[in-house]
Amino acid sequence: MQVLIGALARQEIIDGCDWYENQQRGLGLRFKNEIRTTIDRILLYPNINTEIAKGIRRSLVKSFPYMVIYSTQVDLLEIIAVAHQHRRPGYWETDA
Repeated sequence: MQVLIGALARQEIIDGCDWYENQQRGLGLRFKNEIRTTIDRILLYPNINTEIAKGIRRSLVKSFPYMVIYSTQVDLLEIIAVAHQHRRPGYWETDA
């Protein structure tokens, strides 16, 4: 399955890495690795996570207050957002 990380999600990963790295050296890399692990888990089990809107699911990121918002098609996993859990729900629908 091909993975497409949208511009919003890509920027959120960068921002999260930078923020965590500024908090503690090496924490930004841990954050990035957890995002990668979450995406790998989605690839294995794309339909197991909670559907939050028609065709859109979320997967929680271990050890960080983030979730990966995504949709799937036959051969495509689209990462829509990497959202902090305290952001306004559904913001990616208007920002994307």
